[in-house]
Formats: sequence, structure tokens, C-alpha cells
Amino acid sequence: MEQAVKFEVVFDPVAEACANGLQMDASRHRILPDGDFILWARRHYRRQSLFEYEHLETGNIVLADWIYPPQFAQELESYPPGERPSRAYLDARLVTADKMVERVKSNLRKSADLKRQIAEARADTRKAAAHRFRKLGMDLEALRMEMGSTPVQAEMEDPEGFGALKDNITRIQKGRVYTHG
Repeated sequence: MEQAVKFEVVFDPVAEACANGLQMDASRHRILPDGDFILWARRHYRRQSLFEYEHLETGNIVLADWIYPPQFAQELESYPPGERPSRAYLDARLVTADKMVERVKSNLRKSADLKRQIAEARADTRKAAAHRFRKLGMDLEALRMEMGSTPVQAEMEDPEGFGALKDNITRIQKGRVYTHG
């Protein structure tokens, strides 16, 4: 019998960019046509991904850089219409913009990795708890744990709470009952 191929997407940069609020939204952002300033900025800073948009909620103009064109961008600088920053300011600001865009991409990747690690840790915790419940003869609780109907946190999410949970399970195993009063 042939086994179906299973695969898991562990990092989707577009999904992560969307989840982190980097998406251009036509109800909030209006991309401006290329004018003299943006054409100059692209040439001067050697960055063809620069563009300007109008933020419709604030009325400000935003100098931005595409991260994943044409949907996701990183805001570099915001200013009122007609009040662009000076060239000296932009020279200093845009030197760090490359690093900022790379840092955003790196942070998106780290965020996705952390989510995956938490999901794996929860699965391990769930498996271990189900095993313990089975050893105690608590088959229904073990089944609920395996099926995911019982909420669970991994130790990395809440080390203090996890320790208390382990203590409670150990007490149950020993047959001791503690009451507060």
C-alpha cells in the first residue's frame, strides 16, 4: 500500500509578513505615482524597491521599501505632505534601512520558528501526559489529551505553571489529595 506524502510548511514569509502588519491595504494606503523625488531616491540610494504612499488615516506621506512586492512593505519614514526630510537626514536614515529590512525578514523567520517550536513542544507535552494518564488507568483523559480536547501548554510557554502542573500530576500518581482550607 502506498503512503501519501505528507509535508508541512514551516515558514511562509508572506503569511508571517501579513500576521505582523506589513501588508499594504487599499483602504488605508494609496501608493503614489513615481515623481522626481522617488526617482532621485532610487538612483541616489541604489534601491529600486523604494516608493511613497499616502497613509489615508493620518494624511502623512510615507517613504517605504518593498519587502515582498507588491503587498508587503516596511515603512522607513513618515512626514506631512510637502515636508520631506532633508537629504542629510535621508542619507543617515537610509544607510540603516537595508539593515532594517533584513532585520524585519529575520524577525519574521524567528517568529515562525518559535511558533513551530511551541507547536512541537505542545505535541510532546500532550504525548507525555497521555502516556502518564494511561499508566494511571485514566484512559478517557488520555484519549482527550491525544485528541487535543484538553488544552495544554508547553514548558517553554509557562515554566512556573508547567512545574505546578507536574507537581499536581505527581500527587495524583501517588494517590495523595491536598485540600486548602
